[in-house]
Amino acid sequence: MARKKTSLTGFLSDIVDNTKDLVDDIVDRAKDVERDVRNSVGDAVAYDREDEKPAATTGTRATASAKA
Repeated sequence: MARKKTSLTGFLSDIVDNTKDLVDDIVDRAKDVERDVRNSVGDAVAYDREDEKPAATTGTRATASAKA
C-alpha cells in the first residue's frame, strides 16, 4: 500500500511540477523567438541582396563577357 503524501511532500511536489512547466514554457517561447528572428534576418538579408543584384549582375556579366 502506498503512503499518502504529507502536506510538505505535496507542497514540494507541486513546486517541482510548476517549475518544470515554467521551464517548458520558457523553452517553447525561446524556440518561437529564435524562429522569428531567423526569419526576420533572412528577409532583411534577402532584401539587401535584391538591392545589390543589378550592380552585381552587371559586373559579373562584364567579367564573363571579357573572359569569353
